[in-house]
Amino acid sequence: MSRRENQARTDRTGTDQQHGARGAPLAHRPEAATDRSATYRQVFASREYRYLVTSHAVSLLGDQALRVGLALLVYHDSSSPLLTAFAYSLTFLPWVVAGPALSGYADRLPRRTVLFAGNLARAVVVALMTIPGLPVPVLLALVFLAEAIAPPVDAAGFAVLPDLLEGDRYVVGVSLNQGITQGSQILGFGLGGAIVAQVGPRAAFGADAASFLVAALVARFALRHPYPPARAEGLTSFWADTREGFRVVLGRRGPRTLLLIAWWGAAVLLVPEALAAPFVARIAHGGETATGWLLTALPAGMIVGMLVLGRFVRPSVRNRVMRPLAVVSAVPLIGFAFHPSLAVAMLLLVLSGMAWSFQVPLQGMFIEFIPHDARGRAFGVAAAGIQVWQGLGILAGGALAQIFGVTTAITAAGITGVLVMLGLAMVRTPAVTPASPLPAPVT
Repeated sequence: MSRRENQARTDRTGTDQQHGARGAPLAHRPEAATDRSATYRQVFASREYRYLVTSHAVSLLGDQALRVGLALLVYHDSSSPLLTAFAYSLTFLPWVVAGPALSGYADRLPRRTVLFAGNLARAVVVALMTIPGLPVPVLLALVFLAEAIAPPVDAAGFAVLPDLLEGDRYVVGVSLNQGITQGSQILGFGLGGAIVAQVGPRAAFGADAASFLVAALVARFALRHPYPPARAEGLTSFWADTREGFRVVLGRRGPRTLLLIAWWGAAVLLVPEALAAPFVARIAHGGETATGWLLTALPAGMIVGMLVLGRFVRPSVRNRVMRPLAVVSAVPLIGFAFHPSLAVAMLLLVLSGMAWSFQVPLQGMFIEFIPHDARGRAFGVAAAGIQVWQGLGILAGGALAQIFGVTTAITAAGITGVLVMLGLAMVRTPAVTPASPLPAPVT
């Protein structure tokens, strides 16, 4: 073993003795893991987690209010559906490029610093959007900038969560986070619409800016430790960091297979949401209210499935059912071949969303493959992939619906989802070994 490798191991051992195997203070480490699901009481026993998850929920509500206000403001000023759709896409599009490229900063800087500075910067940028009379191009540029700051911030939050919640508390915490995310999306759209209706779209921007300010202050004063990434070697170049992020998650069969399952599921399950309006209009013969109800079905099922699987199923069982649930998640979509009524369509999407809970154990398995000092970059690649595959799923579903009809497109998504998930489920992944620091890059 080289002297540099010996030093890296020595440094890592010293860090583990001070902060635990994953960087958490020893005082917060749970007792030996058993095959029992962690309780919500155990999860919320972490003061830092309580504050972070609350600020995260507030930020999500603000984001949804911003999206509603942005769409209405741009459409009012431009009367262009295309420009309105483009403005809405800017709240997601930066992740495709900025996700892998900028998430590395969560592995370069103390994660508390990234959470504080990033949320504060987003608060300032979004606050500028409240200035009356801003031209639409300037408004869109500010939206793009605010969303480009999101990847390192979200990556830092993802990277610090295993430090706050170890063992099965992490998986239960993930299920809570996912449930809160879906619930905030449902509530946020309604809240955003109410804010815009009462006081105008710029007030929605102000609410979003305030939510980021709250998140920044929580990160600065609620996190007791800076949570450094504990990199074993000196910093590499920016592009080398980005390449290493792709290598760490796609260069090995274990995390690569898990990501492909997550990405394919995202591509398939978003098709019925993207085609909700034409389905309701052409098949269910409903209007905007019916479309809204249909759009709530999938996230409602996700909330139920994730909370039940995360809290009431033993860890060993949870891991065993992950792949079967991934396959089953696409099966209800095949039922759209029978032109279901609105009520039946909602039931099918609720069932699909409940099976989507496979994401909970999947994330728990995925984090075990990722070295502590690469979590930020791994999150960036994973999140960017989600955005790309969702976009591809929407485009493919729209094209099929244009040619063959809405129900045929959703049915095709279900059939291909089952077949591809079956293939991925049969790919054997290596046993998880304790994550270790990344080796020094070869130069």
